[in-house]
Amino acid sequence: MNSEEKDPKKRKEDEFVESVMSSNFMEDSAFKFITSVERENGYPVASYILKTLGFEFDRIENVEVQKEYISLWAKAVRPDVTVRTNSILVTLDMQNEKEADLADRVMEYAISVALSSSQKGEKYRILDHKTWVVFLCNFDLFGGGEVVYTFQMGGKDFEKYFKGFEMGIKIVNLKAARKLKGDELGTLARDLDERDPHKMESNTFKYAAKNYKLKEEGRNKMSSEARKIYEEGMKEAKKEAKKEAIRERSIEVAKDMLESKEYSYEQISKISRLSMAEVRNLAVSYS
Repeated sequence: MNSEEKDPKKRKEDEFVESVMSSNFMEDSAFKFITSVERENGYPVASYILKTLGFEFDRIENVEVQKEYISLWAKAVRPDVTVRTNSILVTLDMQNEKEADLADRVMEYAISVALSSSQKGEKYRILDHKTWVVFLCNFDLFGGGEVVYTFQMGGKDFEKYFKGFEMGIKIVNLKAARKLKGDELGTLARDLDERDPHKMESNTFKYAAKNYKLKEEGRNKMSSEARKIYEEGMKEAKKEAKKEAIRERSIEVAKDMLESKEYSYEQISKISRLSMAEVRNLAVSYS
């Protein structure tokens, strides 16, 4: 057994890479990869996904993985993929598990992305931007039986006063979409769920999957990108763990100060670095 096999960190990284290489494109790391590669060819997979979802644009200008957006809440918003075209900005998020707060997170994403979608150096002119948040879900988020749930603010209803502004949300029920026959959305949903490139229906996905799953050069690139995604994920996890540890310590300090009854809320907030609202909420347990 060599040293690499004995290294748990290296072993975990190898296992992650293998899972990405062998998975379908519903696996979020594989999804990030397949939509962000082939910059020189105009991001064909990203373009195909957006057009299948009904978005109109002339060209894709950029695709970024886990771009961070300023949030009105404490946590940063990091969609899986951000696609900026010549006319709209669309974020794509792959969801395989139905979480209790997912609907709330969708709204948080939409507001945060719309508020901070200006590029660095641009003037802060939110109304010039058309932003859409898309969640591709392997389940029916709202239980209404719809294939696509669409919510929109803007368009013609706002055109008279707020020209150019548009903010929308699309929730795609991939499980239901896979049953559609003779429909591009059904083809997309089935291809995302298919591991074998030979069985894919769309030429776009079939070409991309063959290139990156079967050809040595493509597999090497996919493997390399998967390792980058893994490393970034580990860095982010460590950063979040550090933040959480600091926050837990701040809460403990605030609790001790509250229990002593010798400090004002303002003093506790300043010393613990918690907000006044957080200090007041903690105080409820001591009232």
